[in-house]
Amino acid sequence: MIMCETFKNAVLATSEIETAYKPGLRALGKNSSKIHTQNTQDLNGSVDIDAATKEKYPNENRWDYCIGYKNQALFIEVHPGSSSEVGTMLKKLDWLKKWLMYKAPEINSIKANKAFFWVTSGNVSLLKGSSQYRAAVSNNILPQSSLNLK
Repeated sequence: MIMCETFKNAVLATSEIETAYKPGLRALGKNSSKIHTQNTQDLNGSVDIDAATKEKYPNENRWDYCIGYKNQALFIEVHPGSSSEVGTMLKKLDWLKKWLMYKAPEINSIKANKAFFWVTSGNVSLLKGSSQYRAAVSNNILPQSSLNLK
């Protein structure tokens, strides 16, 4: 149970989202069906960052979710997976990285080595070799239809 408390404590130490912690994947609502794990006991909780920070940052490109998995923070954005959305995704990623650094250092300190995931809300339509594809690759956020946690 220590692992769960570490993620939960990091969320509780982050004033902008401290009331948004949910057990398991509950914060993702219907989007939780896009996340798969062999052992749900490895999940330490979740937060809807977008909903929790909407009032404070109404005009920003906010990131959707944070989940605790095996005592590390992962960040999931459920968004259309098309070439025209890469720019928006890069803005969301930039917002998230700055937010983590300045507003959520406790969560930032437990983020996984590969922490940022673009999970598509529909089909992936990003042409390999396009400038948008290269931008997504260089920022480690290639869109995928679901996230399989191991």
